[in-house]
This record gives sequence, C-alpha cells and structure tokens, in this order.
Amino acid sequence: MHWIIEQELAPGMYIDERKVAARLRIPLLSVREFLISMSQFGYFRKVRDREWVVEDLDRTFFSQMLDVRMMFELNSIAPLIELPEQDPFWRTLYSLRNQHLDLLETKGGETLPFVELDNAFHGLLNTASNNRVMQIFQDAVFFVFYFHYRWDNSDERARNEIAMREHLNIMDAIFDKDVESSRSSLRGHLQAAQDNLLSSIENRIKR
Repeated sequence: MHWIIEQELAPGMYIDERKVAARLRIPLLSVREFLISMSQFGYFRKVRDREWVVEDLDRTFFSQMLDVRMMFELNSIAPLIELPEQDPFWRTLYSLRNQHLDLLETKGGETLPFVELDNAFHGLLNTASNNRVMQIFQDAVFFVFYFHYRWDNSDERARNEIAMREHLNIMDAIFDKDVESSRSSLRGHLQAAQDNLLSSIENRIKR
C-alpha cells in the first residue's frame, strides 16, 4: 500500500504482481490478496494473469465512503470517552499525542511519517470503540485518501501539519472527556480532509 502511494500511480497504469512482490521482497500471495481486497472497492481491475490496471475513481462511490467514515468516527467518540482509566486506549492515545508533537518539531509535515500517524490515529478511534464494521473499511479508506490525496502535492506539507494540529485538538478534547468538543473538532477535521481530497481530484482532472 505504501509503495503504491509513493509511486503516485495514475488511472490506466498497470501493476504486475510478480514485479511488485520482487521489488518489495514480499510473498506474491500478499500482493495478490491486497489487490483483490482493494478491487472490491473499484480501485484495481484484473486484466490478465497476475496483471492489474488502476481504475479511474468513481466519485459517487467515493463520496458515499466519506459519508460513512464521518458517521462511524463521530459515533465512536462517546464510547471511547466512557472507557475506564486503566484501559490501554488511553496509554496508546497518549503515545500518539507525543508522536504527533515529535513529528511536528522534527520532520514537520513529511508525508510518509504523517500517513503512518494519521492511519494509527483514525484506526485507534475505530478499534478502541469496537467498531468492527469500520475496521473492515479501514484499509480502503486509508488507501483512497492517500492514493488520491497525493495527486495534488503543491501544499502537501502544510496540509499535513494542519491535520496533525487538528488531531492534537481532538485528542485533547477526548482526554478532557468532552464529547461535544471532541465531535466538533473531529467533524471539522474530517470535513477539511474531505474537501482537500476532492480538490486534489479536481485539480488532477483539469491537468
């Protein structure tokens, strides 16, 4: 997944399972399983034995996925805040907060370190709240955001830094056990991410 994001593959480009497996030194089966799982969401289409093509984005489906993400993550806030103090969630959240601060102070908005933190943060919201449905979509949401988000990287670093500060606001509100403030901050963050992504896609189409 990270390799594909780094390559910034465009619709119509081909992926050979064998070449990817050899380049990344991972089992061929792992590559195939990933492509099959993402093909369910229309990201790739198999064209011949062990060869896939990157599909163009179905923006209607994409918008629907973002709406579902918004609903699930906002609904995860209240159950998280009700977790007991000894629950591992709080320790993990505190660690993520420190990692955000460290990244802002050292590498700033470098894309791949930010991608890791972003996925860990949003994954934690879904996992700790036992939202099994959203966990199924986690990889698909992560992939669609960062694969298409990078189509317009003109101000990518600044956007990443803003997003990390938004994460910190959300985490602080959760630590304060303020449901409304947590939801408000999360809603604003998800909406900004969605707007940035749609803008990235539109800019790519215009080229």
